[in-house]
Amino acid sequence: MEQEKFNPNILRYKLITTAALIAALVVGSFFVGRQTIQSQHTFANYAYAINAMLESLRHTELDLLAENLEVGARHSHSPQVGFLESLKIYAAIRELDPDGDQEADTGIDEDDNPAHQLHETLNIQESEIEAVAQQYGLTDKMPGALAALWESEEDPLTQTNGTHATQHHDEEQHEHPGNIAHEPLETLVGRAIMIAAPIFSEAISPEERTARIIRFEDLMRSSIEPKARETVANLRTLTQESQDWSEAVLLTIAFVGVTVIGFIVIGIFQPLEKQVALDRERILAARRKAEAADHAKSEFLANMSHEIRTPMNGILGMAELLLMSEMTTTQKDHAQTILQSGNALLTIINDILDFSKINDGKLELESAPFDLRALVDDVTALVKPTTDAKSLEITSRIHPKLPANFVGDAGRLRQILVNFVGNAVKFTDEGHVAINISGTADNNIARLNISVEDTGIGIPEDRIDLIFEKFNQVDNTDSRAFEGTGLGLTICQMLIEKMGGSIQVESTLGHGSKFTFQLSLPVHQTKQAVLNEPADTLDAQINNLKKIVQHTHDTDAPQNHPDTPTMGDQETPCVLVVEDNLVNQKVVGAFLESLNIDYMIVEDGQQALDILEENTPDLVLMDMSMPVLNGIDATIEIRRREAPLEKHTTIIGLTANAIKGDREKCLAAGMDDYLSKPIDLAKLQACLQTWLLPQEAGLAKQTVI
Repeated sequence: MEQEKFNPNILRYKLITTAALIAALVVGSFFVGRQTIQSQHTFANYAYAINAMLESLRHTELDLLAENLEVGARHSHSPQVGFLESLKIYAAIRELDPDGDQEADTGIDEDDNPAHQLHETLNIQESEIEAVAQQYGLTDKMPGALAALWESEEDPLTQTNGTHATQHHDEEQHEHPGNIAHEPLETLVGRAIMIAAPIFSEAISPEERTARIIRFEDLMRSSIEPKARETVANLRTLTQESQDWSEAVLLTIAFVGVTVIGFIVIGIFQPLEKQVALDRERILAARRKAEAADHAKSEFLANMSHEIRTPMNGILGMAELLLMSEMTTTQKDHAQTILQSGNALLTIINDILDFSKINDGKLELESAPFDLRALVDDVTALVKPTTDAKSLEITSRIHPKLPANFVGDAGRLRQILVNFVGNAVKFTDEGHVAINISGTADNNIARLNISVEDTGIGIPEDRIDLIFEKFNQVDNTDSRAFEGTGLGLTICQMLIEKMGGSIQVESTLGHGSKFTFQLSLPVHQTKQAVLNEPADTLDAQINNLKKIVQHTHDTDAPQNHPDTPTMGDQETPCVLVVEDNLVNQKVVGAFLESLNIDYMIVEDGQQALDILEENTPDLVLMDMSMPVLNGIDATIEIRRREAPLEKHTTIIGLTANAIKGDREKCLAAGMDDYLSKPIDLAKLQACLQTWLLPQEAGLAKQTVI
């Protein structure tokens, strides 16, 4: 099934549209909600003010009927107090109703304005009206729905001004009571105010006051109170309608919000989720493919290592055996060329495997104590024949105050030094190669500064930054004088950085180069650190100096490599060789013969088990990859059979694989040690000396256990 093609532009447009809808929804909800709350608040304030005004008129009516009138009185129980409160509220409402500003356009002079005359007569100030408006929250225009119940088309105060006008309205009220009931509340209250206002004047006669009280009472009972009840009911209805409208708005907003959310879920999230699922499946498929490729690569490296190292073991072994035999000078030169070429090929193979492991992040550094001076001695001894052949001086200097033993990966540090020193020797025809190690030690951590300096051909300035790139050399032309893969320095840099260090290069073309790198290593505490102890006395200083001189002398002294090493003057040991490859059988057998060691050869692990049932060899050289029964399974079975007998046969693993983990597999299966092919005579001799000599074999076995 063909997967739907994902268009990021469509998703982008959808996201932009969704963001705009959400922004519009949020802003719209804010303004609508704010407007709704403000409208309800304004409506409630006006309703509250109208109710308060009607309540004050009722109190005024009751006080007047109770004959509590005291002309000019201003105590709190006076009818005039309630009437003044009603008038203030009435004036405040009229100023903010929809036609509140029309009074300025009526053409009536302010001195002839009835409302102004009322204020003057009753001593009401504009500031008092404004205070009442603030008290009841009358700051906005009256809502339209409320104005329909309240507002009069004409000024009610001008309609009811004067005695003649009030009598005319009274007669109309008796003749047509229905018309009065349909008058707005503003008109009725204004008429009541105009009728009642003169009652509180000192100039009014008792007869007129009585008549106005009767008319005021009649207007209140027949018109205003029924209208008030009707208005209160209408206010409740309007309040409910306002709430209903608010709920409708909120429901609309909620519906729009749900619609937007639905659009987001259906139009964006579902396609996006589908795309994420597809991408996740692609990523998982790519991951599985990469893991499979990585596994295949590891298998390929392991197989290639095995397949290449197995014949290399035969080539190098036979070349070494040839050199140990009687040959003419020409024949020996040919054999030496074979051995050197084989070692060069092995170096290339090791470089490629190391680079692959480091590049894949699969190289793990070991952490074990080692002697730095002995390591440097090994490196100088390794290149000593070449320096002697080229008449080069090689020196090594280690600062006497540095500790002798450190904790780290001695093998990788040796590999770095061998590469730097080997390059220095290769590119130097005269002069010297110097190894200098200095640094400081503090709190059991040593900060080492290691440099390799030569007086060789040097590196052009424009090529210094390129020498650490993989497969790159100073001279990349076809006519270059020096061979190599261009991986050595790359691997060194990667190893140094993996150890947490850094590297620098100084070089002058025609005068030599200097490679310097820094490492921080833990100091291994030993009971004998003679060179590191403080010299408090003159004798101690002299003794230390003698040891330093002796160490330097030992480093520079030529190494003695016997052509035909033996195991010593002891009873001839017997070794069982378990190896399926015919060439390797010949090589190992010839090496053992040269060491005066008896041996037996079998082709697989099952044959080894059969031999061990009746024989007890001193040591077993066990290949790991064999038909019928491999070395790992054979070793496990041997250890299982030996357990009840409290017996232990020394087993050394042989493998052509150079992949990390083989050593661990050997030791986990019960092997005592491990040798990687191709095996040379020196490595085999060192291993046999460790495990066959009684005084060393016991110590080694105890360490393994």
